Amino acid sequence: MSALAENAVSHGARTDLLLASEEGQRLYSSLGRHHEADVLIAREPVVPSTW
Repeated sequence: MSALAENAVSHGARTDLLLASEEGQRLYSSLGRHHEADVLIAREPVVPSTW
């Protein structure tokens, strides 16, 4: 992860966005990341196709 971040910074990145499950949040927290906000991803219901 640090190599990815270093590469992004070397190309001008100043911020990033990381979405993670609750388990992932614990991992990323242990790596020095902090929680900024909760995210809700919504989409329309999937309609089964009728063949």
